[in-house]
Amino acid sequence: MLFRSWKKTAEDLIAFAPKSIDEFMHGKLTSATSTLRDVAGWFAGSWTSICDDPLWHASWMLDVQTKWLRAAEYMVRGQKDPRTKGVSQEVTA
Repeated sequence: MLFRSWKKTAEDLIAFAPKSIDEFMHGKLTSATSTLRDVAGWFAGSWTSICDDPLWHASWMLDVQTKWLRAAEYMVRGQKDPRTKGVSQEVTA
């Protein structure tokens, strides 16, 4: 599900980029160009942070991966999440 969310975000940004670049090249400042600028700033900031402290980022990524693998193991085995013990598991539509 997380992959699908990231994939959809990437698809939207890719579809949005040509319009943003065209408007930027023609000097138009619209929401498209400001979005492009925001995304570029986010990427630049992310890479700056990774370069400034690669050990912290590697540790964080390993921690997230470990937790996802644990969660996947529970799901594959069909086990219930122990944190939900005592919580009603009924699904209402």
